[in-house]
Amino acid sequence: MLCFGGDSQLLGYIGHNGLMEFDVIGAFDPVNDLKRETIILACYSKNYFTQHLQVSKAKPLVWTTHLMAPEAYTIDAAIKGWIRKENADQIRERAAMAYHNYQNCGKNAARRLLVSGF
Repeated sequence: MLCFGGDSQLLGYIGHNGLMEFDVIGAFDPVNDLKRETIILACYSKNYFTQHLQVSKAKPLVWTTHLMAPEAYTIDAAIKGWIRKENADQIRERAAMAYHNYQNCGKNAARRLLVSGF
């Protein structure tokens, strides 16, 4: 079953990090007590999204520490791990290996780029 809106357990974003260019104003309070996890594939997402995730109480499964190419193979790998109920480290590793496979950036570089948790 797929849930959307306030019932979603996994929230994902992949694309340009607009927060690098403007501030977001709004309420980020959770609408209920459901546990939510996030995947944010955008340049420097950890740096720009931290305060918003802390307020919303969402747990970052995979996000980035530097510039990156936000492409579908990375989020696809992470979501497959999440569906299999893997832990955050396994999901991050999955995403990092997919990123390395397509970007040929080196496994350790991909692991430093794609991280989990605060």
